[in-house]
Amino acid sequence: MPFGAQRSDLQHYYYEAMFSTPLNLVIAQGSNAVSDIYTVSMPWAGDILVDGWMNAYYDSGATILNMSVGPATSIAPSNYFTGVKTEADAYGGWISVPFFGRWANLAANTYFLLSVRTTIGACNGRAVASHFSGTIRLQAT
Repeated sequence: MPFGAQRSDLQHYYYEAMFSTPLNLVIAQGSNAVSDIYTVSMPWAGDILVDGWMNAYYDSGATILNMSVGPATSIAPSNYFTGVKTEADAYGGWISVPFFGRWANLAANTYFLLSVRTTIGACNGRAVASHFSGTIRLQAT
C-alpha cells in the first residue's frame, strides 16, 4: 500500500504518478511566487492527495534562508485540507520544504491544476526555487 493512502481496499479505482517540475524562480525577500505544477482530470468522484517538496538554493554569500510552501490551487476552501510549512537554514546551500495536500469529494471529470505558493520570509542573498517534486494520488470514494 503506498504511503499516505487512505484505503486498503484496492478494488476501488486508484491512480498514482510521480512528477518533478523544474522551476528556477528567483524570489526576493518578503515576496512570493505561484507556480503551476501538475494538471490532471479526475476520472471518477473521489479524492486527490499530493505529497511533495520544494527544493531551493541560495547564494553561498547568504547566511539565512526562510522559505514557506503552501497550496494555491483554486478549489473551494471546503474541499481541501492543507497547511503551509516553513523551513529555515543558515550559511548557504540547499533547502527542501515538504508539502501535503488533500482535496476531498471532487466530482467526476473535475479539472485539477496543482498550484503552489512559495514565499521567501528572509534571505540576505539570492533565493531560487529550483524544482518541485512529488507524488499525486487519485482515488475513488
